[in-house]
Amino acid sequence: MSDNYNGSTRGKFYSHSADTSEAVFQFPYIEGEIFSVCYRNVSCWLREKTVSEKGDIPEETIFVLAKREGGYKLYFALCDGVARCSLFGESGKVFVRAETGDGGTPLGTFRCVYVISGEDPYECVRTAYEELRRELGTFTLKKDKKTPYFADLFGYCTYNAYYDDIGHDVIVGAAEKFKDNGVTLGFLIVDAGWQTTDDMKMTSFSADVDKFPYGLKETANECKRKYGLKEFIVWHTYCGFWKGVDADSFEKYGVKREKFNIPQRFLKTAAADGDNFNATVGENFYPMNIAYEDTGLVSQDMAGEFYSDFYKSLKEQGADGVKVDAMTWIEAFAEGKGGRVKMMKTLLFAMQNAADENFGGEVINCSSCSNDFFLNIGNGSVTRTSGDYMPDKNTENEIHIKTNAFVSFWTDPVIVPDWDMFETGSKWGGYHAAARAVSGGPVYCTDDPQNADYSLIRKLSTADGRVKRCVAAAKPTEACLFGTPEGEPFRIFNRTENAYVLAAFSRGGNAAKDIPAREINGLPEGRYAAYSSLRGFLGVVTEKDTLPCKLCESEAEIFTLAPVKDGFAVVGMTDKLNPSAFTEEVTRDKNGVTVKCAESGKVGIYCDKGGFCEKYGKVVKVSVRGGNDDAPKGGAKLKKSVKNFFGPNNMMMYLMLLPTLAYIFIFGYLPLAGLVMAFKNFIPSLGIWDSPWADMGGFHHFHFFVTMPDFWNILKNTLVLSVYSIVVNTILPIILALFMNEIRNVHYKKTVQTISYAPYFVSVMVVCGMLFSFSGEEGIINRVMRFLSGDPELNIKAMESAALFPHLYVISGLWQGLGWWAIIYMGTLANVDANLHEAAIIDGAGRMKRIWHINVPTILPMATIMFIMSIGNMLSVGFEKVYLMQTAGNLSASQIISTYVYNISFRIDNQFSYATAIGLFNSVINIFLLWLANFISKRVSETSLW
Repeated sequence: MSDNYNGSTRGKFYSHSADTSEAVFQFPYIEGEIFSVCYRNVSCWLREKTVSEKGDIPEETIFVLAKREGGYKLYFALCDGVARCSLFGESGKVFVRAETGDGGTPLGTFRCVYVISGEDPYECVRTAYEELRRELGTFTLKKDKKTPYFADLFGYCTYNAYYDDIGHDVIVGAAEKFKDNGVTLGFLIVDAGWQTTDDMKMTSFSADVDKFPYGLKETANECKRKYGLKEFIVWHTYCGFWKGVDADSFEKYGVKREKFNIPQRFLKTAAADGDNFNATVGENFYPMNIAYEDTGLVSQDMAGEFYSDFYKSLKEQGADGVKVDAMTWIEAFAEGKGGRVKMMKTLLFAMQNAADENFGGEVINCSSCSNDFFLNIGNGSVTRTSGDYMPDKNTENEIHIKTNAFVSFWTDPVIVPDWDMFETGSKWGGYHAAARAVSGGPVYCTDDPQNADYSLIRKLSTADGRVKRCVAAAKPTEACLFGTPEGEPFRIFNRTENAYVLAAFSRGGNAAKDIPAREINGLPEGRYAAYSSLRGFLGVVTEKDTLPCKLCESEAEIFTLAPVKDGFAVVGMTDKLNPSAFTEEVTRDKNGVTVKCAESGKVGIYCDKGGFCEKYGKVVKVSVRGGNDDAPKGGAKLKKSVKNFFGPNNMMMYLMLLPTLAYIFIFGYLPLAGLVMAFKNFIPSLGIWDSPWADMGGFHHFHFFVTMPDFWNILKNTLVLSVYSIVVNTILPIILALFMNEIRNVHYKKTVQTISYAPYFVSVMVVCGMLFSFSGEEGIINRVMRFLSGDPELNIKAMESAALFPHLYVISGLWQGLGWWAIIYMGTLANVDANLHEAAIIDGAGRMKRIWHINVPTILPMATIMFIMSIGNMLSVGFEKVYLMQTAGNLSASQIISTYVYNISFRIDNQFSYATAIGLFNSVINIFLLWLANFISKRVSETSLW
């Protein structure tokens, strides 16, 4: 073995020569106190392991990180020419295994190992790939290639939810269910089950007609047209399907039937550390025991044409990209074809070129974790970095996160890591969501849509289906590179354009540790606003401080460290798991800071003068004049006096009133004490009284509400519905009562009364159901309009119209309550003295004059009282009906104060303090309006409530 040191590189290349197709030789240059290795535990995937002796390095190791005095030493097993190398330890020594995979292809002279040393292991990896790219020339760095569009979209994969039981209705139904729950899918992966196959061999480029009777294109188009999907991605294996392609169906591509050629050294039993196999494959790894059966492989010479035709067909069928599975399996068919490295290069070149031509490079490389892939990848970037997500294996959750983080550590310069799909609705949903939020790669779930946690999904994505990624791949902190001590959380770090992030994960149970901020590699000196995804704002820290972390089983936490600049730090959208990622633009000037986010939401900003605050909006501003200097210094004591409350002569009457008074006190007055929640940051575990006071002297929530961008729209909607309802429901019942009072036919009068007040007994839910039914595509409204217009295609979506919503709300309410309210005024008219009418008749007054001068003045006092009481409830528009009538289309006109309070307190954010503040604000304004209306009425008409 020779040391080929190149003076232009920091690292060293070690070379070897052999005239055989496989060679094993000692590598004496590995040194260190402890070793962190990445090795292939199965054919497709890597697994991390820490060993204290180099002789324990497992078979098929391709990366080694050695810790030694003064720093680190990193070892990369190489692919060079036709040789593919790996490392393993035995009897206290380390060996290189070099192979071509083809007995007729000798190794020749090749570079087998690259070694680099340094104090910063992360910088060493970056430097290593720069030098490997320059010296080997076989791959492209991530920075020099395009990241697929779908990586910035939120996605869904059908596999775990449906396995191969999929079809048009299933896929469209899933997209519909997500949309109904307020989540737009950005991309969708149609996994195994869509293809036309026989004996597990692909027989056609087209989809199974039984599952997709209208073709894949109709499924893709419907998902895009109706539910906002942007990318439709389909799955296949490197060779078509699990056992390749049918030779007769694809005769033009030179298909041959071949069996797996698995080296005997790989066919070992389970290893002592619990891995499925001691080395790379093992016959039981391949599904359905296909290792013993033939696989239909396209000729290497025809691979380019095959993939070009395949992807052209998929594009015509509506596909926007592909997920290519089982890529490393190609190693088992290298005999007689020039070796495994050549086959991998052929596969990658043919597949990626076809993908670039037809899909613009929208590819997920899967089951490809081997150095012959990493060191030969061209334009492709997104690559799965761990074994399959296993929702039913609790012990796999930590391993899954660790594996992805360590593979990302070793491969970040060349790929965008895909940490695999996950189930949001599982016990470990939040755990995996936190990992995906900071991973730097795609984010997609695989839930049964009935069981998905849509609130969690909304913390990962925007309403239009986008995700905001970190700028690199998440990696283990330096303290976790060689194992994590028992009882401590596993930690990974990353950064966004505006902040640094650190995520911590429980490990099989409770985990606690004060984590030094400097565990984030590259964290500059300075002050940072620290924010916890579980605990909110923590305070201002420096790189020398620690972050308190205490986790229970299945819990994870994300810490955001936002730099304090010019007295401000922008944490980002605090209703997202990774807040700073969703910050798109930050502008600072002498007056303060302006923040533009990916969508409207809560934005957390720290100010040296005013502390931490949250504002709502897409673009928010915080003034440099913030602060809490006007906070109250104390409170006045409440004085009580009950002297002479009870008179001796009224004791029995008071005793009779006690139950009523007790009821009113317990259910009317006692709960008023809870209004203090409006002035606090309520934390359920602390209770109302022990929760901390809100900023701005307790008025933070009130200020936040009246300054949020949506405030005026919500207030306008509330006032429009209130005023509209008050006017209509005051005037029209009076008119109906006046006219009904003039009816002399008793039977007719009773019939009109019954018909008019019967709808009052119809429930609000039924009324809303009728509205949706009548205004549906086949509802009576559209049928009548089609008849009148003569347009058979006319479809008026009344319930989706913001312009029609106030009219539908008021008119349906009028229909329901008109007759009932008229009864009140008819009762008042019953008290009119008949002598007044007789005298008016004698004076020559006609019916209309008698109505105007006798009946109307009689009704007015009652109408005034009803009007005043209505004014007192002006901002308290009925919640139930508005909420039941709300749709995505009419939300801009139907979002009122009461529905907004419900959403933030129970449905979306559980912000009880904020909701209480809005409710109190609402009540205070109502009381003021009631007083004002009563005052004006008393001055003008002498009719009032008091």
